Amino acid sequence: MKQSAKSAFTLIEMLLVVAILGIIAAFVVSQMNIGGTQDKVNRDATQVQVQKVAAAVNMFRLHTNRLPTTLNELAQDPGIQGWSGPYHRKFTDPFGEPLNYTVTGRDFLISSNAGGTDGGPITSNDF
Repeated sequence: MKQSAKSAFTLIEMLLVVAILGIIAAFVVSQMNIGGTQDKVNRDATQVQVQKVAAAVNMFRLHTNRLPTTLNELAQDPGIQGWSGPYHRKFTDPFGEPLNYTVTGRDFLISSNAGGTDGGPITSNDF
């Protein structure tokens, strides 16, 4: 007698398909910005970044008795007496955008557009 060939999936094949689908689902969920969570994390990190750069500017001012003309003076010695840096080296926010630095007389402002997220720009005057 001839045995008929049955076409069916084995348990191993089924488990393999379920595992692959699980990996794909995990990857997709990790890339999603559910409820703006990633934006909130980036905004919080931007606040910290702006605070750190503002503290570096103040340290530069304490050491040199003047404000830096650009943020790059925090990272590279501008040849000023008293410079004890580098004070800071990263001048982009977590959204990948450069921080803005302006000097007005004896005051300075560091700001970030914060990726255009709700809540608007973040500045060193916010804290």
